[in-house]
Amino acid sequence: MALSTSPFTAEHCRNALRKFTTESGVIFWSGDRSHSCGSCKVTITKPSLPNSNHHAAVLAEVLTAVNLGYDKCQGRPTNATIGNYQPVSVLLDDGDGENEVCHY
Repeated sequence: MALSTSPFTAEHCRNALRKFTTESGVIFWSGDRSHSCGSCKVTITKPSLPNSNHHAAVLAEVLTAVNLGYDKCQGRPTNATIGNYQPVSVLLDDGDGENEVCHY
């Protein structure tokens, strides 16, 4: 975890999320389940399938988890899990590069 003196921003979390591959409302990830942008790093996991090499989730659920996690902790590290049948967990953490700025 990077050392941070200030909270990460919601914009950086959304931009980190945009680094994941998406298509038709589905978000995909494999071995690289984390992406960082500026002050925020987003990690996505599926607790119901911990040993799978390839993962997919409904993008709207992942985005909801990001927003709920950010709103709950206001830019401080947190984990948000959403879904009943095959839940998806999103970890929001301090980014890897304070000076990196991502624009989309």
